[in-house]
Amino acid sequence: MNRINQVGTAVIVCMGLIFPSLGLAEEPAPPKENATEETTTNPSTEAAPTTEAGKPVTTLSPVIISATRTERTVSDLPVSSTVLDRQAVQQTPAIATDDVLREVPSLNFSNSLPSFMNHPTGNWVSIRGLGGIAPHVLVLMDGIPLNDPFFGYLDFNRVPKEAIDRIEIVRGGSSSLWGSFAEGGVVNIVTKPVDATELKVTTLGGSDGTFRTDVHSSQKIDDHLGISLDTNYFGTAGYDAVEPDVRGAIDRATASDSANVQLKMDYHTADFEGFIRGNDFKNRQRLDTRMSANDTDTVNVATGGRWILDAQSDVKANLFFLNQNFTTNNTDFSPPNFDRNAEFLSNLHQTPANDVGGSLQWTRTTDSLVKLLNAGLDIRHIEGVDRQQDIAVPGDSPTVLNGGGQQLFAGLFVQASLRPVPDWEILPSIRLDYVSDYNGSMVTIPGTTTQFDDKDYLQLNPKLATRYQIVKAVAIRASVYRGFRAPTLDNLYREFTAEGFKLLPDSQLKPEVLWGGETGLDLSQGPFQGQVNFFYNRVIDQINFITTSFSPVYTVQATNIGKTRSLGVETIGDVQLTETLSSGVSYSYTDSKIISNPPDPSIEGNRTPDVPVHSVSVVARYRQPAGAQLEVRFRLLSSMWDDTTNSLSLDAEHVVDASASYPIGKHMEVFVIGQNIFDDKYVATTSGGNHLGPPFQIFGGLTLAFGGSHE
Repeated sequence: MNRINQVGTAVIVCMGLIFPSLGLAEEPAPPKENATEETTTNPSTEAAPTTEAGKPVTTLSPVIISATRTERTVSDLPVSSTVLDRQAVQQTPAIATDDVLREVPSLNFSNSLPSFMNHPTGNWVSIRGLGGIAPHVLVLMDGIPLNDPFFGYLDFNRVPKEAIDRIEIVRGGSSSLWGSFAEGGVVNIVTKPVDATELKVTTLGGSDGTFRTDVHSSQKIDDHLGISLDTNYFGTAGYDAVEPDVRGAIDRATASDSANVQLKMDYHTADFEGFIRGNDFKNRQRLDTRMSANDTDTVNVATGGRWILDAQSDVKANLFFLNQNFTTNNTDFSPPNFDRNAEFLSNLHQTPANDVGGSLQWTRTTDSLVKLLNAGLDIRHIEGVDRQQDIAVPGDSPTVLNGGGQQLFAGLFVQASLRPVPDWEILPSIRLDYVSDYNGSMVTIPGTTTQFDDKDYLQLNPKLATRYQIVKAVAIRASVYRGFRAPTLDNLYREFTAEGFKLLPDSQLKPEVLWGGETGLDLSQGPFQGQVNFFYNRVIDQINFITTSFSPVYTVQATNIGKTRSLGVETIGDVQLTETLSSGVSYSYTDSKIISNPPDPSIEGNRTPDVPVHSVSVVARYRQPAGAQLEVRFRLLSSMWDDTTNSLSLDAEHVVDASASYPIGKHMEVFVIGQNIFDDKYVATTSGGNHLGPPFQIFGGLTLAFGGSHE
């Protein structure tokens, strides 16, 4: 109860700062004085400078918030970053937000199934070969955590493409500013501001009975107040991902339906900017066997403010609350044959969770050696329980197993930007995190109750980054950092069984700790912009799955393995060939291995699961002002392992996607998206048997837009 009181006190303090005005915690502020005009692509952008209608404009270097928790232009950041602007997000040949991110160098996904085809608990993002069984990247929406509070997974349908203004990606340890989950980096999805009165309707349909519609309406009430409403529906009959030669009578296509409604209000005056946002999300998924299904119901509210104290300082604060109910039916193969022709309901999970938190931050800029100083605090409280009804064999009475607990996260951080000379920046930051796992228990009915010991620990995470502009065309960057990730309630207390697969938790898990560094070059010469990055990371006590048994049920357990190491290089280049034609190429080499594991030395030297050694992305764009738009992307991922024993392999991927659009009149645009257009066949995951990645699919649709820049 004392911990909850602490949360309540922090909430009251933050509300005092926000009231009586509403605030905008993480919406972009006007660019700082170091913003410079550019008419070519920036090294961290993926789009030529045009409006949504395709008209050329003079743009400012993109603003990024997540790298330093302040408004900075990407052109001089001392960290490796990528910004996908609104046009890049919309033109990418993808129908879901996670598919947009798959082209970003060094981002690693749990598998290659799109999020709406995957079991929700398997949707997470890692980076630079860190691997593991949960995100090593903190994903934010407008600066507020998007990661599921109980599992840590990401439901990308909560943020449809049409609602996105830009996506910021920061590579490299970021726990010194953002705490747990940010040990490897940060992704911040920034939604559109309410800056115009407009109506925009997008519909899409195509392969596998897929249909999507999005309606965005916004009303600029006056010079201070704007309101927007976004409604999104996505449905697909899906495809049967199980390999054809092993399919049985129980197999079917994975289908899903999701509905998302978001209401947002923006408010600003000369001294204040603010927002309040409410979101209701529902997802219904029928998985790849006839009795497997899951449902997700999420309601969340967020509000925040930026209070300008004077010309050189401001205060930001935000608050958020989320309530989620997740249910899933899991099946197993029926005896006596245990094949894919008969199944029974083996367990039912109901997992309610609550998530409440907020942040407070002060920032000041000066004309002295210390150009910027900011400090702040974050606090977050999570509680949840997994209620499992487990049926060992068909016809048995269920055994009830309730596992759950509570977590409290509190962090204090400080950061300074020093410029000994104009071309040299030194950016130190440090954060102290307090984490408490408490009230953890496992209740078996009929049976016993196990109450786990409370655990409290501190994590001190420093980072030192620097950048020097050698000549106009070349700058050098370097950073060293420490990061950490706390185990989730799922890792600690939830047992899970499905289709010949069993996952065991471990209530004694410790946080994993990362030590790492990078060095790199920013390159800019005429129409060419690029980066070269070298990185090295070592994770101690990484939380990963260890195989404990292959039969009669393939069983894994969440465990702190000894040490893993990843090192590699990233090359990123973008060139504006003509006014209408541009191209981008990226290549990542990642060598990620388990280097120590005293409980099971046999896996030492094995490759980290779900991490390709080689990753290539090539894109070609044709963008005619106020005319045709065409984008073709090629993605190559080398083969990889799906388990720590390196016995379950995933195929290499060679996927080509394309999109095209054309305006018809002033208010209409038609478009087509083709994914995996050469129908590459590859195993994307081995969970529950080999499952194939998406086949060739084609979708078409139209967008109607009125008001705003479309008038």
